[in-house]
Amino acid sequence: MTYSEFDDLGGFIAEIRRLGATTVILAWQDEYGQLPDPTAVNYDRVRVITLLAYRDGIIVRCGLTGGRDERARVHAELESAGLVVEERSRNIIGFTRHPPFTRPGSADFPIGSGKDETAG
Repeated sequence: MTYSEFDDLGGFIAEIRRLGATTVILAWQDEYGQLPDPTAVNYDRVRVITLLAYRDGIIVRCGLTGGRDERARVHAELESAGLVVEERSRNIIGFTRHPPFTRPGSADFPIGSGKDETAG
């Protein structure tokens, strides 16, 4: 497995075109958390965009910074280059439709529904 790293969008697009890749994963993180700083522990707004593509045993990666507006611009530029873009959130704390567990008596787990009955 070979890796190619880029820090600019133009170089990333040129490399994946050269390889013939057609799909790009746009992974993003936009939340409060620990900043990627090897010299200190800093908590602030983390706005990171990671682009990933794969072709013929080569992983191409591009690391960018930016929030929602930058992410939309990068997405549009990738699509205008003729690439299929799949977005993935890498937020550590995310909002889900259903909590990971429900308590007896909640709407998803009503008392007397038989869902909380245990054998024994």
